[in-house]
Amino acid sequence: METKKKKRGFLDGYKKYDTSNGFGNRQEWMNAFYARLGFEQALEVLGEDDPLVLFGLKADATWADVSARWRELAVKHHPDKGGDPVVFKKYGAAFEVLERRYGK
Repeated sequence: METKKKKRGFLDGYKKYDTSNGFGNRQEWMNAFYARLGFEQALEVLGEDDPLVLFGLKADATWADVSARWRELAVKHHPDKGGDPVVFKKYGAAFEVLERRYGK
């Protein structure tokens, strides 16, 4: 007689939430995970750098150009893909500033 294995769900066996950084509950962890830099913090990270120059774009770039370049740079420099977290944070700050500049 054969015994059937119990069917596993999509996330069975995966850790869903990490409390090691001091987050008390799932909602606090999710808020920290999805937190973005604020505009003032983005300006501090950028310093004197111009976000368009950092992205390699000209002054007449459109929002579509900016968002397409952000996606390229984010994939290339993401820390999960082996990129440098400091560089990735700088590109994220540049995108935050450009987002405010273009009114998005």
